[in-house]
Amino acid sequence: MNAYPMHYSQAGARVPPTIVDTAARGNPCSSCFHRRNCLPAALPEGEEGALQRMYSGIVRVRKGATLFESGTVPHKVYVVHTGSFKSVMSMADGRQRIVAFHEPGDIMGLEGFSGLSRADVVALEPSESCEIDLRSLEDTAARVPALQRHLRRLMGASLVQAQQDQFALGSMLVKERLARFLLNLSAKYRARGLADDEFTLRMTREDIGDYLGFRLETVSRVFSELQHDGLIALNRRLVRIVDRPALSALLDPKFAMDWKPSARTELPVRRDPPPRAASWSALGAAGG
Repeated sequence: MNAYPMHYSQAGARVPPTIVDTAARGNPCSSCFHRRNCLPAALPEGEEGALQRMYSGIVRVRKGATLFESGTVPHKVYVVHTGSFKSVMSMADGRQRIVAFHEPGDIMGLEGFSGLSRADVVALEPSESCEIDLRSLEDTAARVPALQRHLRRLMGASLVQAQQDQFALGSMLVKERLARFLLNLSAKYRARGLADDEFTLRMTREDIGDYLGFRLETVSRVFSELQHDGLIALNRRLVRIVDRPALSALLDPKFAMDWKPSARTELPVRRDPPPRAASWSALGAAGG
């Protein structure tokens, strides 16, 4: 079995990925802008050696090429370094659905802990991802509690996203779905120290429609409506959020990525009195 994933040319022929090994430069994450939101942020001082053991190199992927496929047994996870990717689930009859987008700093392939990849991960543009050995990551997390907590948070956030996506597809209006999509992108950029009011969409409108569950013409219509209402401004793929409160008002607050409860409500804890010890005479009577 090949140690690295296979990519595809335009004609569909298999070609090996381009691996750029940067391990000789020392800590590969030391100069990366995304390190504060990535795995190194969860490693305490003195664990640089663990990072080196996990890190395999950088994988360069052409636009439209597949980083890894569904149905394969994963040995790696990937962190987007530059560019962007989409996760696509497919059926035997050709039906497909985009289930996630991945941008710099995002970790792809954590479902590998389940033993099987469930989606094809495809580059939306020429992209690079850092390749991390899955078993080394698992071993390091077992002995570094901070890394273990970080991975649990990532998996928990992925579960919340999947639950909300399922609700959105089944119950939200198209304008609500698009508002949630834009606000979640904005929240992600804000958390990573990037501009959150003006950003470029890395995916096509067709991809956005596939992810949100409506047709291309509906995506264009709803974008136009949001712009006409003064909520956003559009210039091709460049989006500027003009009226954030009005855009947010389209959406139930708890469906925003950065939502937190305004006040924590503690449920009363029921404390039953300890059971009375039965007397020997009572036990004797019960025994007849």
